[in-house]
Amino acid sequence: MEYLKLLKALLEKQAPTESLAGTDDGGAGESKKRYLILISTVMTWASTKPLDPRKPHPNYKTYYDVENEVIGIARKFRSQIGCLILLVSKGLGVRTIAAYIWTRIVFNLMVDFPKKLYILAVEQNITKQRQIIKPLGRIVGSGMFKCIPPEDAFLIPEINQRIYDLMTLNLNMEPSFIVETMGLQWVSESSFTENVPTLMKAFRKERALKPFKVIVYGPPIVGKTTLSKLISDAYGLILGAYITGKKEDPAPADSEDDQVEEEGAQETARQTLASLLAGRVSPPKVAVS
Repeated sequence: MEYLKLLKALLEKQAPTESLAGTDDGGAGESKKRYLILISTVMTWASTKPLDPRKPHPNYKTYYDVENEVIGIARKFRSQIGCLILLVSKGLGVRTIAAYIWTRIVFNLMVDFPKKLYILAVEQNITKQRQIIKPLGRIVGSGMFKCIPPEDAFLIPEINQRIYDLMTLNLNMEPSFIVETMGLQWVSESSFTENVPTLMKAFRKERALKPFKVIVYGPPIVGKTTLSKLISDAYGLILGAYITGKKEDPAPADSEDDQVEEEGAQETARQTLASLLAGRVSPPKVAVS
């Protein structure tokens, strides 16, 4: 807000001199025109009902005031500066539209600045939270999830007021200008749900995350199951299936078959042990006994 007040004061000082220069140079002033693009949030429209004036979410009135200040500058100093408000679906860091899409949108706006005050930069496909959680749970977790009532959300330490407001927002908006007028080529026109595997690969690569297995093995009745549960609880791992070292055949076999099977089992055990010692165990996060 302080920056906008400073900008307004600067424009008021430059207004008389630039108006005189504009009369001498003709249309040369248009090439020297400045542009102001405010990246805001759709939460400033969160409480708006159909056919009613814009009404922000109670916790986002500061954003609303900043937008009104930008609108005032755009109307008062139209010949000096071009102003535009770009509304994104989520705040920075919590988004389903990629940041590089925003940069492409801003670049296209600078190349051909429109006369609109508001432009939506939201996803074309409406995705429900349940549709996002399901594939995420299958890839990075056990695939199990639980739906809780909104009033219980604050019992989760990671959820603050800002995240709660974003998660409980139910506002359908369409980016008609970006899709129809600007003709922006989207990286992917499919829904967020369909892109979860690709996004998770990029997430792991950017943060150098390496999924792993923890296998607890040893002789019977030494507490492998108890140890596996303690490990999974302490580190948040997924407790996998229990592998028993012996299987009983319902049908008896002759001595030669028994010997062949025993040799094959021993060879398999040697290969498994060698791979374990060499550290070539394949990834997902489990604790198995």
